[in-house]
Amino acid sequence: MDFKSFIKKALMTVLTLAVCIPVIMKVASVKASGATVDVAIQFFDAAGNEIANVNEGDTVTLKVTLTPKYSDGTPVDFRNIASLGATIYTNGFNEDVNIQLDSQASYTTTLTAAACYNAEYYPSCEVMNGMAYYDVNSVSGNDPDYELNNPDYRPSNEIIEFSGKKSLTMPISEMPDCPSDNPSGDDPGSGEDSGPSSGGSSSSGGSSDSAPAAGGGGAAAPAAGGAAGNAGPSTVGGVYTATSMNSVAVTSPVATVAAAAGLSEADVAAGTNVRTYICDSRNREMKDALKAVADTSGRSIVAYLNIDLYTITKDGVVTNVRNTVAPVTMTFGLPGSLANAGHSYSILCLNPDGTPVLFEDVDTNNATITINATAFGTYAVVVNP
Repeated sequence: MDFKSFIKKALMTVLTLAVCIPVIMKVASVKASGATVDVAIQFFDAAGNEIANVNEGDTVTLKVTLTPKYSDGTPVDFRNIASLGATIYTNGFNEDVNIQLDSQASYTTTLTAAACYNAEYYPSCEVMNGMAYYDVNSVSGNDPDYELNNPDYRPSNEIIEFSGKKSLTMPISEMPDCPSDNPSGDDPGSGEDSGPSSGGSSSSGGSSDSAPAAGGGGAAAPAAGGAAGNAGPSTVGGVYTATSMNSVAVTSPVATVAAAAGLSEADVAAGTNVRTYICDSRNREMKDALKAVADTSGRSIVAYLNIDLYTITKDGVVTNVRNTVAPVTMTFGLPGSLANAGHSYSILCLNPDGTPVLFEDVDTNNATITINATAFGTYAVVVNP
């Protein structure tokens, strides 16, 4: 049977917030009957030189090349391949890539290296779910009529799976200083903080589900002023860059969070997951709105955060969950200056319709705030009157 008559296999993307490997490497493909697909991942600087190191803000050209080969090492003519595809995913760049290559042997794009606060998040590229479908018995990939000219020939059509990953090293950036106790008038930023995006890029993705892979409980630099609170590990992975809190963690079981975010068991079984993106807020409009609400209730604001909850499908479709159908428990580890100030705190948020919601602290630890959240977005940490 002519292998070209087989139906082309559909390749599905798996989007995860994978931990980046801080080592320069090329992962060889999985072999079947000696046939392979070589995966070459290369990074170039603005002058066209291949690089292994990068600095924040550098322009980087990424090139991915896929080279199918027969068992004798002979490259395969692409006329002899029924199907070739892979997912390309990047992390650690300001622009995300999460695309599906289909019947394409190479991909090139230009990216900008983002700040790196942990070696786990070095800029990287990963080729995932690679699959090629071709005849591994053919003696030459350069003769597409070989089968027709040899009536006794019996093809052996096989699926060759492959993958690859490569990272750049870069200097680790220091986390920025924590904001003052009243950051509302000090933050020059405006506009919405961005979280994970679907393919087409970020990175970080996120990440993010992607993009990115660390739990939300990762600690930032504690503020001065005594012992800081620790939120502990997060059950939900994501990206944490906030400095106004020592740590933030989702503590509800991940299955509970997924259900609260509207995912069915079938959705989860199909590969859809939940992720968080937590950072200090620079959204001036939301901060002003929260301050107006706090002022009317006699509360002062000590920190602003973006607490974003996302669902991400295997195909890279990202949905921002603003309200959950059931509470999600979260814990905030306070910096020492707040943990030892003798105050009690709550979390103020606005629903999508603009109505305020106040999440009271349900734990008894002065160094942490634990809430049962049903709304996500821009949060204000407030001092209770």
